[in-house]
Amino acid sequence: LFIELGDELFDLDRPAEALFYYDQALKRESGSICDTIFILRKICDCHLALGDHHNALKEFTKLGDFCVENDPCQHYHQLLASIEIFRVLLLLIIQPSKQSTSPNLIQVLDKYKWEDLDDCKEQETCPFLDSITFMLLQSIVQAVQVNDADSLLYLEDEISPSLNKQQKSLLAIVVTREVKK
Repeated sequence: LFIELGDELFDLDRPAEALFYYDQALKRESGSICDTIFILRKICDCHLALGDHHNALKEFTKLGDFCVENDPCQHYHQLLASIEIFRVLLLLIIQPSKQSTSPNLIQVLDKYKWEDLDDCKEQETCPFLDSITFMLLQSIVQAVQVNDADSLLYLEDEISPSLNKQQKSLLAIVVTREVKK
């Protein structure tokens, strides 16, 4: 019932109110891994719809951790890949300082940063992403690091087929900010 109420409110463009009902549903849902993932994803969607990037990042991290902890057979690789993309884009939007950010989140961006080819090691890549998407995300992170708006515009076009609507919207925020610099 709480999920249905949340869905109706979300469909009515009232994500803040929907968030309350999804939180209630999450508190009452403790037995099913699939239902918990489903509800956490809806909570993430609410924060994205509200433009609350900090809490969206927090919830995507929580969702990713939950998936890894409860997925011994690796059924959620595609979801984890999507979560990784969301987290990278949200970190690029937020641009947190290393002092105010948890080491786990710093590591998310660090695996996309490297100074030369010797620093790029296979174990540092994301196991959930295909190599092309990983390299494109890596290039986007590096283009943001060096404020290369032209490369970022090109990379936006290249990675777009791999992104969903929400991810494209987040990338557009990053690109727009960098182009205006």
